[in-house]
Amino acid sequence: MVSRSGPFAEDERELGAWMKRCRGRRSLRAIEGELKGTEFPLTKSTLNRYEHGKQLPPVRYADVLDQVYAAEGWLLLSIHRLWRSRWDPWADEWPQRYHSFSWPADYRGMVWMKVLPTDREEQVHVSIDLEWGPWGRVVECVLPPTGIVLRTGKAQDRDGISRPLNFSADQKVFVLFGAGEEDLAGESVLDIHRGWEIRNRDASPGERWHGPDDPDA
Repeated sequence: MVSRSGPFAEDERELGAWMKRCRGRRSLRAIEGELKGTEFPLTKSTLNRYEHGKQLPPVRYADVLDQVYAAEGWLLLSIHRLWRSRWDPWADEWPQRYHSFSWPADYRGMVWMKVLPTDREEQVHVSIDLEWGPWGRVVECVLPPTGIVLRTGKAQDRDGISRPLNFSADQKVFVLFGAGEEDLAGESVLDIHRGWEIRNRDASPGERWHGPDDPDA
């Protein structure tokens, strides 16, 4: 669908074209049938709007659409990317203290986490613990009502097995995970490329390649 470092869909039309390519010879009726047993039984007409670039799938549909379209994580990332600047989770998502996310194993490049507070009017201090493969780090930050974007790099998982990043905070927050977008225009960005430490001292030299990209660089 895409190369190891992207690119990602730049707009709804390109996203729809990717969905069509991923669907291949399967009919929209077949996709509709696969979705009937899921939490989001989307109709053929809704899928058709997505594929023709007339509507951007909501963030909450991204994971299940990625699965039924067999997109291996790339469709989900493109949906998250297109929603980043206008993401509004307060209406239909639940904040949590614990989050986990896996990027495609063969992706290498910039990754990000957009973190929003539960309070839409007050800034709050949040302590975040991140674990990724054998690596870990703590992030202390103040979240404005518009949130903050944590940015770091991801190494390619050379064995083809993606290692999840586990995110835990001292209070409930909303988190949107994504990749690419070097400029992250319009966001408050905190670069966390440095500061990762090995927590699993028994990790082999090969295992240390998994997770953040060159954290000691």
